[in-house]
Amino acid sequence: MGAYVIYSLKVNGAAPAAIISTNKADITTASGCAISNIPLVDTLETGSFYAMRSGMEVKVDADSKIVCVTNRTF
Repeated sequence: MGAYVIYSLKVNGAAPAAIISTNKADITTASGCAISNIPLVDTLETGSFYAMRSGMEVKVDADSKIVCVTNRTF
């Protein structure tokens, strides 16, 4: 997915609120998030990532690389 595809999603109101990855983000994803002002957290510990489920609310602090589940009910 190109950086401008992520930007296009943002412009059209279809972008994710944040992107979370257990691996190091590639330059295309990082660039897309940067130009679209989408928080990006990469190299998140795998255990934390697998604890998340669809429908959960999470708070993302990309500057500190912190992802917290705020609502566990769905």
